[in-house]
Amino acid sequence: MSPLLLAIFIPAVPGLLIASWFMRNDLELCFFDRLCAGLVLGLGLASFLLFLNGVAGLAFSLPLVVGLLFIISVLFALLLRRTGAPVFSGGEGTILSRYRGALLLLAGIIAAYIALKFYFVLSESLIRPVFSWDTWFNWSAGAKFFYYEGGLALDPSNEHFFGTGYREFLGHPLNVPLLQVWCAMWLGEFHEVYVTVPSAVYFIVLVSLFYLALKKESGPLYGLIWAFMLAGSGLLTYHAIDAYADLPVATYFTGSFVFFHRYLRKRDLGMLVLAGLFLGMAAFTKNEGVIFFIAVGISLLLYLRSEGRGYRPFLYLVVPFAAIAAPWIIFKISYGIGFGHSGVGSGFEWFSDPKYAPGTERGVHFEIIGIALKEIFLTRVNFNLLFPFWIIVSLMGLKLIVKSEIRFLYSTVLLIIGAFFFIYLTLEATAVTQATGLHRNLMTYVPAIAYSGAVLLSRLLSKK
Repeated sequence: MSPLLLAIFIPAVPGLLIASWFMRNDLELCFFDRLCAGLVLGLGLASFLLFLNGVAGLAFSLPLVVGLLFIISVLFALLLRRTGAPVFSGGEGTILSRYRGALLLLAGIIAAYIALKFYFVLSESLIRPVFSWDTWFNWSAGAKFFYYEGGLALDPSNEHFFGTGYREFLGHPLNVPLLQVWCAMWLGEFHEVYVTVPSAVYFIVLVSLFYLALKKESGPLYGLIWAFMLAGSGLLTYHAIDAYADLPVATYFTGSFVFFHRYLRKRDLGMLVLAGLFLGMAAFTKNEGVIFFIAVGISLLLYLRSEGRGYRPFLYLVVPFAAIAAPWIIFKISYGIGFGHSGVGSGFEWFSDPKYAPGTERGVHFEIIGIALKEIFLTRVNFNLLFPFWIIVSLMGLKLIVKSEIRFLYSTVLLIIGAFFFIYLTLEATAVTQATGLHRNLMTYVPAIAYSGAVLLSRLLSKK
């Protein structure tokens, strides 16, 4: 177990220091904000450095990656020391200083439930091997190949070039498989139970980031109630122990969404840098991360235009995103690797669904609209009736949305929904007709939908 702990917490050190540096001007943020951001930032950084290690044509080297993480830690530690920026301090008082009596008891019960949920997903991750076919097929088989190959196998003459035969879709990004390789390198073997533990960490961080953000919006109890709603989602819980890629994507996008909102409120450019880093990590985890970056980027440009501000802040989002996403995208283009279900080639076959539905009539698949609406509103995978709530509270607060910064949260969400439906209509109809793809995609941005609705509801309640 101790090597596994090192695999999680050694990258967390540079992640915490990076997060602390870019959060230094926001005195409302506390140590736990920095720790949560730092945990997933560090995990993604370790995976990304391992990718660069492999692209350089070198065998995977634990000392090399640890050494690079150490250098990054020293650099940001010196920056923090020079400016006196906080790492372990800051933020508001505890929940005990805010509530008494029945409200304190209620908060304690909800917190206990969430803690129990954290314990459940972590304990399950420590006893279950990779158990779902999709996870093995898309991520873990390739991770096991990379581990025993000792690198990315980029020799074109190799019959298993870049995991061919082990990775059906070579265009799938590498964060999840390389994180499993990272854990395996610490363990000294590809242990099919322990390599899935980062998935539980992503779940814990997702719920925690969600709570901390809404706590600042309307108090600890309000944040706990919404964290309870999010943690109670059955699909999120399943993915927390399944080690599929959509949960990490959800965590990275939710973090970027929260940081983007703090920029809208505080105009702190450090928040945009963190949003860009998280969006870059999302794109390095799954191709859909590019959609999230485009949506946030468009909303940021709309905000800058509405405020009559220059477009320089846009660079604070783009540059950190490109620092993570561009090497991966350039690598894919240079090797002619596809973008997911398009196979080995780099092209998209629009108005068809060639991989899962050969012979499907070409055209726009309008039939998916009714199927999607049924799946979203009338099935058990409905994320605790979130969508009806979101529609109702949005209609109630329409004037407030238009007059406040919340409209840019909504523009981001609506752009994402529109982008996914465009893909379903023109490229991957089977993601909806088979339902699994639709539910997984929803999971990646459902926390952002919940956050936008929760922020709006808190403003409506405060007005009354």
